[in-house]
Amino acid sequence: PIRKLKPAIKGTNQKQLLIDGPFKPDSAYRLIVDSGGITDLYCNSNDSVSRSVKVSSPEELGLAVINVEVPPLDRGQVILNLLDKDGNVLREDFLNTADSTVTYKQLKPGKYRIKAIVDRNGNGFWDEGEFFDGLRPEPVLFYPQVLDVKANWEMRDLTFDVEEMMKATGQ
Repeated sequence: PIRKLKPAIKGTNQKQLLIDGPFKPDSAYRLIVDSGGITDLYCNSNDSVSRSVKVSSPEELGLAVINVEVPPLDRGQVILNLLDKDGNVLREDFLNTADSTVTYKQLKPGKYRIKAIVDRNGNGFWDEGEFFDGLRPEPVLFYPQVLDVKANWEMRDLTFDVEEMMKATGQ
C-alpha cells in the first residue's frame, strides 16, 4: 500500500481532490477513505468510500502546448480554462505576463476547448458588468479550434492571441 500521499484541493469549485503520489503508469489502485476522513468547512464529513483507480500509461495520453499572447492590462490578468467536451473546467491558469506558454500534460484522448476570461480588475473571476453604471462585462473568448487530443500525440505550435481576438470582436 501507498501511504504517503499529498492530497490537495483542485479547481475553483473546490469539490475535487487531487492526490499526488508515487503511482506507477499502467497500474491499478484502490482508494479507501475511512468514514470521517474528509471534513468540509461546515464540519460535514464523508461516509466510507472505496474506489478502483487506474493510472494510464504515457502512451495512452496526449499533450497540448499553447502560447497565449496576453494584452497589456494595468492590474488585470487572463484566466485560461481548459474545458472538456461538456464545458466543465478541468484546469484554470492565471496569466499576467505578455506572453505565456501553457502546457497541458497527460490529457486523455478527446475533444477540449480553451476559454480565456480577460479579468481586467484582477479579482480572479469573471465580472458581468453593470448596465446602469455603463460597465461592460469582462471579455470571454474561445480559442477558435477544438483541440482533438489523441493518444501518444503532442500538439505544439498553438497560439491564442487574446489581444487580437479582442480587437476582432470589438471588445
